[in-house]
Amino acid sequence: QVSLMTWAFVRSMKRHLSPPDEDEDDYVAEIRARLTPDQSDAIISAVHRPNRALYDLSVAIEQLPMHFVRKNSINGNLSIFEDT
Repeated sequence: QVSLMTWAFVRSMKRHLSPPDEDEDDYVAEIRARLTPDQSDAIISAVHRPNRALYDLSVAIEQLPMHFVRKNSINGNLSIFEDT
């Protein structure tokens, strides 16, 4: 799930930075093909798609079987990743 949500974030950021008419149809088709209907609908309908995908990635990380300190560190790095 983490790798899939990482892909969704990167793909959403690419779409966000592309001209509106250049990539929208491909983006929607790819998101719908790889994610569950609920996840794909949430990302596609979001005002800021990369932020929504980042939220889903954070949720996937939270579900990992690891110590909370390590999860917090990973989530901190995600924030830096989006800011750059």
